[in-house]
Amino acid sequence: MLDTVRLKYPISPNPEQLKHWTHKISITEMGSRESYLYNPIINADKVMLKYTYIPFDYTSHPLLTLELSLPKLIYGNNYRMLL
Repeated sequence: MLDTVRLKYPISPNPEQLKHWTHKISITEMGSRESYLYNPIINADKVMLKYTYIPFDYTSHPLLTLELSLPKLIYGNNYRMLL
């Protein structure tokens, strides 16, 4: 069965594109980690897309991810799984 999908892109949005994103800094044992979050709702079924941008991932490269629930996007609910 297929539910949540995460797509990863090695790109870096410009500061204008990140203007309305939530900026977050997490402190860990290894140092600090900077990230940007954006969670738009795209239709009446309340399908939420989860975008996360990390300027420096574990390989020191930029990483933009998109996470979404395919059943919620297609059927409007999360209890009907894709086979």
